[in-house]
Amino acid sequence: MRVAILGSGPAGLLAAFAAHQQGNIVTIFSEGSRSDIFGAQYLHRAIPQLTNENPDMTIDIAKVGTQQGYAKLVYGDRNAPVSWEHFEPGTIPAWDLRTVYANLWTMYEHLIVPGNVNWPDAARIAEDHDMTFSTIPMRHLCNRNGHKFPHINIWVLVQPPWMEKWDSGLHIMYYNGYPPDGSEGGWIGYDWYRFSKINGWSAWEYTKPIDPETDLWGDRYIVQGMKPMGTDCTCAEFLGITPIGRWGKWERGVLTHHAYEAVTDALLKV
Repeated sequence: MRVAILGSGPAGLLAAFAAHQQGNIVTIFSEGSRSDIFGAQYLHRAIPQLTNENPDMTIDIAKVGTQQGYAKLVYGDRNAPVSWEHFEPGTIPAWDLRTVYANLWTMYEHLIVPGNVNWPDAARIAEDHDMTFSTIPMRHLCNRNGHKFPHINIWVLVQPPWMEKWDSGLHIMYYNGYPPDGSEGGWIGYDWYRFSKINGWSAWEYTKPIDPETDLWGDRYIVQGMKPMGTDCTCAEFLGITPIGRWGKWERGVLTHHAYEAVTDALLKV
């Protein structure tokens, strides 16, 4: 079959790998630039024929405060649903997404057709292929003004590995459930909701702008992004396109490896 993948980020290339594994002819449509991998980004499971079966590292998970405090810090509402309960303190296995993505880019860069993809492009691509999967932001494929794409803005303070030889045994994810106003107890003034250090890369994640005058020093830099909160858009499905990945589905809680699983399952059913 001829399979089209929209997007060339980690989820898109994992989708391409899943389709290629089953012997399909794969074409990737994307802007053509590599995505940045930083902060709390890693693979939660092994990918057959791509990664080692054993994890590349283990990550220590720690939480302080409460679920309500975490929800208030992230969403401004202590009753907002959050993933707090999905991450128990302890150690979890992880695979190096930065290395996996670099390998996938080497494998599939030649299959990328560069250019922005919008509704007319997606309609043409879907018509020319047997199956099409999209990891690009769903709002780019929306053809109706009334559809909503709620999200919250986030700012990430990134610090690359600060020395050539860092402690490879130190990989941590730290969830903060203490709002900085002290309303839930605990610390006052710490307004990041998650800190991570993975493969030497440190990242502090905020839901408010970061002050460059006080927080930028050395090699630190700021990345602005967003968290999708769900959508009522069905335009992609109308074209026969299957949304996958966090941005393709515009859904929080979607992990990178879910794109691989979604494509594998979909193609096995054909």
